[in-house]
Amino acid sequence: MSFLAQKWKRIPVALMVACSVAISGCASTGSSMLGKGVRPDPRLTQGNDAKFFSQSGLEACMMGAAAGAVVGLLAGGKNKGTAAVVGAVAACGVAMGANYYLDVRRGQYQNTSDQLKAMGDDIKTDTQKVQARSNSIKAVMADDKRKLEMLQSDITAKTGDQAAAKRELAQIDANIGVIKKDLSNMKNVADQYRQAGAQTRGSAKETREMQQQLAALETKIAQLNKEADSYFALRSAIDLGEQKA
Repeated sequence: MSFLAQKWKRIPVALMVACSVAISGCASTGSSMLGKGVRPDPRLTQGNDAKFFSQSGLEACMMGAAAGAVVGLLAGGKNKGTAAVVGAVAACGVAMGANYYLDVRRGQYQNTSDQLKAMGDDIKTDTQKVQARSNSIKAVMADDKRKLEMLQSDITAKTGDQAAAKRELAQIDANIGVIKKDLSNMKNVADQYRQAGAQTRGSAKETREMQQQLAALETKIAQLNKEADSYFALRSAIDLGEQKA
């Protein structure tokens, strides 16, 4: 097989991952709320913590990873290609998919001990990202809960401006849309790590350490899910005849 043929055979792996993420993003961005000019709270869409777990952030990460891998492969030279793929892992981590993530880690590290340590470090990093994102989401939910409680009080007392209440609920529904996507992406990250860990055979001690890091990540996500559920329930209890998120 020629040099170029070998290079092109490897390129589609990165492109397939990037395209699959981009396609799913295109299918999920047609929010009716955005069409009405309602935007989510800026705390949910701006800042570093908004990038990693948002659909647009994942798309940008994957497309950048694919582009870097393609450039590295076409440029020739083992080091350039490896650097591009390693950079993709650093940027995207397991978000690129468990199998591809594992292929890269196995290419970097020959023994499972180093592979599991690298995975544990990646999980720690993503746990910190979940914590930072949780702080923003919890702050928005706390403010929204106060608004929802006031709206519920107005409804009970049959006071307040219904048009203004609908605008308030539309804003909250836009926030809910972002939060639900983030929670789904967080769960996917944890699931991918669990899948990657199951495919990495190491000693009992090494596996246990990685699993402890994963358990910490899943606990953070579960805690946020629990708080979000009460927030979603409070929103669902209010009905002004509008379409809910």
